[in-house]
Amino acid sequence: LGEADFHALVVTDEALYGADSTTSRVLVSNDGGFTWQARTGEAQLVDLAIDPADADRMVGVDLDRGLVVSNDGAGSWDPVDAAPELVDIEWTSIALVGLAADGSVHRSTDAGRTWQQIASLEGVQALGADGVDLYAFATPDRFHRSSDGGESWPLVAGR
Repeated sequence: LGEADFHALVVTDEALYGADSTTSRVLVSNDGGFTWQARTGEAQLVDLAIDPADADRMVGVDLDRGLVVSNDGAGSWDPVDAAPELVDIEWTSIALVGLAADGSVHRSTDAGRTWQQIASLEGVQALGADGVDLYAFATPDRFHRSSDGGESWPLVAGR
């Protein structure tokens, strides 16, 4: 309705989080999206991941600054030095995993401060997660799944 332009939505057990490009803020809803509260820190996020163990810890992909982290529930954002240029990020109970435009998969086990490349997936365009498992979509019809934090990606559908 023109009030928000969500570039990312993340659901946790407690709330729904949206990266709003209209206000450059993270909006939070505790009632399924009927009402929203804006957090104070500004970031032009194209993707957002929430730590499943601590919803105040977030990692985002900022259009201008690259990878950014917040440890205060999106009250402030700090850039991550020497981070890979990621286009998609997902946080599972195992690790924080990111996808670069070239298909390289990176993992962080320290809330996004340091990263290591762990895999490469040809043609992958998006990541998803269901808590533990990660999913990678590649056009036109390939789906991969990782159950080990992004190290291995067997094909589960497509050719």
